[in-house]
Amino acid sequence: MLSQEPFSLFRYTHRPLSDRGDVGSASVAYYSGDDRIWQYRKVADHYHYILPPQAVGESADKPRRLEIHDLKEPNATDPSDAWRPYVEGAEASLKRRAVEFRLTPSTEFWVRPSDVERGYFMPESTSHDIFRQRGEYGLGAALAFLRGEFLYGLSVGIDVSKENATSRQARVAEIEALTGRMTGPARDADADQDIKARWNALARAVARRPERLEIWARDPDLTIDFTPARFAGGVTYALRGTALHRPPLAKLEKPDDHGLWPKVGPSRPMIAVSDETSRNDRSKPRSHPQGLSGGTLWPVESINLFNRLLERPESSGGTIEAIALSPIGGDAAQTAAFLGGIVTIISETRNGHVERQKVEVLGRIGAFWHRAKHVVVYERTVNVSAQFAPGSKRTSSAAARAGRSCARSGNISNCLSPSAAIRISWKQRHAAPASWNGCASIPKSSMSTVPGAARSVTSAGRSRCGTC
Repeated sequence: MLSQEPFSLFRYTHRPLSDRGDVGSASVAYYSGDDRIWQYRKVADHYHYILPPQAVGESADKPRRLEIHDLKEPNATDPSDAWRPYVEGAEASLKRRAVEFRLTPSTEFWVRPSDVERGYFMPESTSHDIFRQRGEYGLGAALAFLRGEFLYGLSVGIDVSKENATSRQARVAEIEALTGRMTGPARDADADQDIKARWNALARAVARRPERLEIWARDPDLTIDFTPARFAGGVTYALRGTALHRPPLAKLEKPDDHGLWPKVGPSRPMIAVSDETSRNDRSKPRSHPQGLSGGTLWPVESINLFNRLLERPESSGGTIEAIALSPIGGDAAQTAAFLGGIVTIISETRNGHVERQKVEVLGRIGAFWHRAKHVVVYERTVNVSAQFAPGSKRTSSAAARAGRSCARSGNISNCLSPSAAIRISWKQRHAAPASWNGCASIPKSSMSTVPGAARSVTSAGRSRCGTC
């Protein structure tokens, strides 16, 4: 279904009219004179809609792994530099100009079109009226299920019936029903012609805006109307097996891997052509040097942690809120926990682009065995992080890497911070490094730069550190 005012694009499934009748009645539809619309006989409790991808996976600038450079002044003697997707030289694989992108799968959701039991109702094709209706329980239609992806490689599913809070009454409504609609063309004959033309042009532009479906829930404890719904109990996350990631660390990538099949989970790539079952395994994420240099697993800074996430791609819980759907990309703020809460992936998506992504890892510092949290933050910005381009005078490399809006590492924080009270003696405190107190900013390559950093060792059959 393609619509122009507002611009919308979606797909739906429905039963044909010939299958809506039964033995008791041959009537399948009737025309409502009050609503001036055909109403079909209901044969299903839910309407199923499929929207375009709600997020775009993009490569992210990562120090010592990938640097996104802008185009300098073109050389008159060598015009080929203008179309080359990488910076010519020995570090062509590190310094690139082209930003990779991957589309996420389509987003699907199911709604209950009517709040009360009815024999006839508007068909699925009248979504313009369904998401703007004034139902018995509120504006729009009640949400039943949702399945989509707002961060490349991280799939999310929502079952509203498992919610216990106000989100159990979540509804899907077009933003026009929540905020109001602009009036039509100017009708005053005595109005100034220039102002009248400007108003009519503005009204036509607003009418052709992308359709925006907001998921809201009424919260009686808040004074804000149409509060964005927040889901927790019925949310499930998983690392998508069909996503193709590039290894986030250079040690995980070898030159020979380019000619091999992608790795399925932490296993080695399959070479034998006859091993069709292993290559088609989609239960675990895949990695390959030609995969996306971004997405869910790109901020991971530990080989052991990366392999653990590939082995156990199922989430142990999470939340999602502020969901909005549109034909050009959606919004969502999500938090997904993995490995029993040791790893937390937090992301904020706006208009289909990741605005902020954060990976938090809980562990312990080896010297004094204190609980700590390793935090890596990626933010969409045009400037290189001061953490990786220090000094008042910017280097030529840093200047070439500024200008375009893309996800970059370390612009907010890339640090190791104690998450519990530090109990050490006075002598131990003065013997410890100066960066021990407070938030110890460390290079992004590894936590081993911190004196006494914990290693992944096994004692009494259990892992003693979930960080390195």
